[in-house]
Amino acid sequence: MTLDTKTRTNSEDETFQTGKSFSEKLAGGELVILQGDLGAGKTVFVKGMAAGQRSKDKPASPTFVLERIYSGNISIRHIDLYRSGPDRDILESIDEGIMNHDIVVVEWGDQLPLDYQKRAIHILISHDNHEDNARDIRIQEVTN
Repeated sequence: MTLDTKTRTNSEDETFQTGKSFSEKLAGGELVILQGDLGAGKTVFVKGMAAGQRSKDKPASPTFVLERIYSGNISIRHIDLYRSGPDRDILESIDEGIMNHDIVVVEWGDQLPLDYQKRAIHILISHDNHEDNARDIRIQEVTN
């Protein structure tokens, strides 16, 4: 069964709060694929996720470092594949994070091998071109 949730946010704070609420429902060991154009609000969503896990870290886009880890109730591994594909080290980090019951968030995760994509929660953040701060957030999760 697939759960498909759609939310519209109208400010950066609402996008943050949506990420926070989403994160609070996770138990650890999840793979989350986060998609959206540049500037869509992916990092804001992850900041909310970190807040939901009571992290004191300050999330930032991992584009130039590939991976950041935020400690909290459940650690979050934030990986960005925008500049590089999923090499062996990245796949090992994802597997390690899942085995350690971290929440693993991968931006541009459509580059991951299909077996990773099939077991992931997919989040798509779309910017509404007609309203500056509006974002449509779609969360798709396959459940058994």
